Amino acid sequence: MASILIAEDEVQIAAFIAKGLQRAGYQTQIATDGGTALTMALSGQFDLVLLDLGLPGIDGWSVLVELKAQSDD
Repeated sequence: MASILIAEDEVQIAAFIAKGLQRAGYQTQIATDGGTALTMALSGQFDLVLLDLGLPGIDGWSVLVELKAQSDD
């Protein structure tokens, strides 16, 4: 079963997305800030990351840049 990381700081939006994906058979986890999202994404346990660009702490663009840099290693 595919595992999806939802990086979203709006709790209701994250819950709505997670509920729909879980009904479709996906496993989900939620990160509510950029630092947590980055750490979780780098763990390698997710098949997909849904990334809000306006995250608190480290914004989504910076998370994306760091994930790209890490994947080039």
